[in-house]
Amino acid sequence: ASSDVDDDIPTLSADVLALVNDFKREQAERELAAEEGETLPEEDWQLSQFWYSEETAVRLCEEIAAVCADLPEEVANVALLSTPTLLPYFKKLEGFRSGRLRVKLFENDVRFGTIHPDEFVEYDYKAPLNVPSFLHAHFDFIVADPPFLAEECQKKFAETIRLIGKPAANVLVCTGATMEEMMGAELGARRTSFSPAHANNLSNDFASYANYEVKTL
Repeated sequence: ASSDVDDDIPTLSADVLALVNDFKREQAERELAAEEGETLPEEDWQLSQFWYSEETAVRLCEEIAAVCADLPEEVANVALLSTPTLLPYFKKLEGFRSGRLRVKLFENDVRFGTIHPDEFVEYDYKAPLNVPSFLHAHFDFIVADPPFLAEECQKKFAETIRLIGKPAANVLVCTGATMEEMMGAELGARRTSFSPAHANNLSNDFASYANYEVKTL
């Protein structure tokens, strides 16, 4: 009788079974990517959001890791100030996985609070000092990308950087090439040879500025 029951169970052809397995594998890969924060939401141009190219994101994360590796602190605290593209790449760094590097993303777009709840700090540059007190003078390395080239935006970002950075914090800012004088005046930062690139090419001339001697850029 059991063989009769077995005969009634439909079997999938090899082609259909392969399609099912492919679907399951792709679904598992998407779920893993979401868990690791590798996915980015669509850019919101109303918020002046332009994601970095993969090469730029990797290069910046490598620079952060190289600088923090030479710090005497057992744990280095890193602030990503309006640079959400970097976070999924940062979380792949060995230093992050080992606990040597800790990171917070300061970001106005609350979508990232859902994707990265442990690292997210809601931030509005128009209220530059509205930062939790436990994060004041907290960070060893800060990388920032002000969303607008207006002087007001750049200066308010500088206020936040001075608030959250330790006295000897390493600061790296990615912004317009026209901001060189302001970066020097506000943060003591000089232009480096590295020019950030974006996934969607932008017409503006971008540059990077550091208040320390860069290691990998």
